[in-house]
Amino acid sequence: MALKTKESKHIPGLKLSELNGLQRLEYLEYISDLENELEEKQKTVSPAKITAVIASINIKAAARMFALSLSNFDADKDVSIEDVQDMILKEYGLSDINAASFEIRELSNMIAKPSNNESDDDNSNSQSEPVTAGKQ
Repeated sequence: MALKTKESKHIPGLKLSELNGLQRLEYLEYISDLENELEEKQKTVSPAKITAVIASINIKAAARMFALSLSNFDADKDVSIEDVQDMILKEYGLSDINAASFEIRELSNMIAKPSNNESDDDNSNSQSEPVTAGKQ
């Protein structure tokens, strides 16, 4: 079965692909590494600077998701994911990177869809903690 693809709603002319199983595992490993990096930096970085560290990690994670998706179309398999990620960080603005990452998550069914059975009151009272690579 082929991976689902679609044109980006936010970046004209850009085609996005869902992530395959190996890419999802690679992404989870990458997120886990970033979380470990955050834990280490929290020990050495002042609380005033930790927000910048978290923002940096979020940008890296979104760019990695984008890079993994684009790699499904790249005929040149000699280019590393890190190189594609660096290219994305250089050539796209933050709003485009975040929008593409969100679209890829939707395409890959990595975002929970709201249940029709739950009422609005239930949703407001049941705030759950996001699942991260280290919390499984």
